[in-house]
Amino acid sequence: PEASEAECDIGVFPVLALSREVLRILGTIQNMLEASLDMLINGKPEKADDILRMEEKVNTLFKAVRNYAVLLTRKGLDDAEQRKVTALLRYTASLENAGDVICKTMLGIPDAMKKSGKQFSDEGRAELERLFRFLIGTTQLSAEVLMAWHPDTAGVLVQRKRDMKTMCQESSRRHIQRLSQGVSEAMSSSSAHLDLIADIRWISTQIASIGYDVLPENESSGDLAAEKLIVHPE
Repeated sequence: PEASEAECDIGVFPVLALSREVLRILGTIQNMLEASLDMLINGKPEKADDILRMEEKVNTLFKAVRNYAVLLTRKGLDDAEQRKVTALLRYTASLENAGDVICKTMLGIPDAMKKSGKQFSDEGRAELERLFRFLIGTTQLSAEVLMAWHPDTAGVLVQRKRDMKTMCQESSRRHIQRLSQGVSEAMSSSSAHLDLIADIRWISTQIASIGYDVLPENESSGDLAAEKLIVHPE
């Protein structure tokens, strides 16, 4: 049932139908990030159940998209369409990985901090909220790139991913500075804070990765190669 709409459109606009299915996954990831923001920053632990339900939806949609993409490859696509289908399938896998990180690392932070009596400092909480909101904005821009498939918009998306890298580095620097100043909340929440920054940056890279497939190869290959050096800890 998840892929029924796409299957109805396969005979008319097959790749557009696939794009819409991928857009549904991206929208679910955005909802997971908004729920994570509420859970981690706004003190709403009940959002954890919503996140788990959305992760199940992402997994279901991923399987449907994968099956649909295989079906498309048997329909005699031209080279450009085949490349786009491959890019969309690769992007879907990146989104699924982003969902996994939200569930495997972010979901357990509130309980762990509560049990140990830790909390974010006011400054740290404000920084993390800013990063989350910037990441949600990146997700919205990725949706535009996904549907327009235009190099200009893709270039803005890739630059936004670079801006996130700078923001995360600056947030880590400020956190370490608070540690050196002996801010008690910063010291108690240091591990969670730095882990979240790493997760946010990694998710940003996954969400923005569609930009590289839309950009001409000579404009994207160098930056993409550099990003492959980023290894996200399991």
